Amino acid sequence: MREFANTTLIFLLAALGTTGCGETPRRDPAADVIHHRDGAAPPDSTGTADAPRASDDGGADGGQDSASSPTALGAFIAKMTAGQWQEFKGTGLEKLVRIPLSESDNDSCRNIITWCQKAHWHPATRQILYLGSPHLNDYRFIIYSADKNSWRVGPKTSYACMYGEDPNAPHCGFHSFGRTTIDVASGRFYMTHGGAKPTQPLFTYDIGKDTWSMKKVPGAGDSATGSTIFFPELKKFVFAGRWGRTLYDPVAEKTTPITLNGKVVYGTAQPLHVTGVYLPRLGKVLFGGGNGCKSLFAIDKTGSVTKLTDAPDNIGQSAANGLLTYDPVTQNALLYSGNGNFYEYDVKQDVWSQLPKPAVAKTLDDNLGHIAAVPIDTYGAVVLLIQTGQVLVYKHEQGP
Repeated sequence: MREFANTTLIFLLAALGTTGCGETPRRDPAADVIHHRDGAAPPDSTGTADAPRASDDGGADGGQDSASSPTALGAFIAKMTAGQWQEFKGTGLEKLVRIPLSESDNDSCRNIITWCQKAHWHPATRQILYLGSPHLNDYRFIIYSADKNSWRVGPKTSYACMYGEDPNAPHCGFHSFGRTTIDVASGRFYMTHGGAKPTQPLFTYDIGKDTWSMKKVPGAGDSATGSTIFFPELKKFVFAGRWGRTLYDPVAEKTTPITLNGKVVYGTAQPLHVTGVYLPRLGKVLFGGGNGCKSLFAIDKTGSVTKLTDAPDNIGQSAANGLLTYDPVTQNALLYSGNGNFYEYDVKQDVWSQLPKPAVAKTLDDNLGHIAAVPIDTYGAVVLLIQTGQVLVYKHEQGP
């Protein structure tokens, strides 16, 4: 266990360029090969590895299934060692990431894993949930079942347009950016619309019922290119967007500004692509960054806000800024930048340190801004959904 264990993780990926609608997503053959720090034998990369080792602990720290029946993903991760990057094959994601569009057949313009930050793991049902949209076109909601080791297309909302009340919206889909979140305890997956209107639609997917509902909430701080994070300890949503950083109380139906030393965080101006993540074992939400911005803040379960040390590189959720997530074992922060630097951040010590560059850096660089990260607390690893249809797994650290 490295010295940064049991602190907060951000996984931030930043690149120099972008893969936009004019380019085709690129697949890196090197991602088919396992990469690791310690020279351990590679696991089976087909997604059908043997059952987890009996010596592994279960739950968030062990990399093993918490339920009685093992899954291919859980067994695969259990055989990985600390620092390994590996492609998990055979889920069929590549069959669902592209949808037919009338105006273009270009792969990137058809892809739902574009301009995104995260997907979400629901441990009770052992499912990954992701919602996204190609540029200016309809969205698709997809769900991965670890028990079946396969993806399916989830239900659409009962509302004609994701933009809710706006009849003049140019399209009904949206890039997801960081606007999806989950309440694990209640089994609800959320997405916000964003924009600068006085009220915004908050869409709720009930995992158990497999149905959507919608309610209008007070202005979400223009989270159109920002982040929405559910904070269980506060029972509130954090809206971190271009025009505001607010806490929304769904019971009182009220928003309040996020302040530090009596002033609204970031003031009145804010870059696009603000990012954020909830860290469950620490009871904290981290948010900040945006285009050309290295600032990072933390909110704890009392509602107190702290300014953290700036990152060594920009933080955000685009090809120029990065992707934010957390490692479920250590809760440490990682920053991968397009210039080839890889960093780890200890929130308790407020210190950044440099790590070796991953061997899969080309895959990350080629697709950055079009990668959704999923911390899998049950198995102790981070899953990355790539616009090419690849599924990468990164195991930052072994359990204790």
